[in-house]
Amino acid sequence: MTYTLIAGERLTVSKAFTAISLFSQLQDPMTALPGHVFALFHGMSLELLRVFVSNLSSSLCVNATH
Repeated sequence: MTYTLIAGERLTVSKAFTAISLFSQLQDPMTALPGHVFALFHGMSLELLRVFVSNLSSSLCVNATH
């Protein structure tokens, strides 16, 4: 019904099954996407934390020698 209202075309069986097939193929990647985004941000935050601690320890060593 929505397809016919928006596109102004008739919804045929072949169009319906094609849409179902495409959405089925997209289901797994879309389900995995939040996990991949979380892993990316987690990796970035760990790297930023490592750089911060490295710079902090470097500045502490410099201050301790002066």
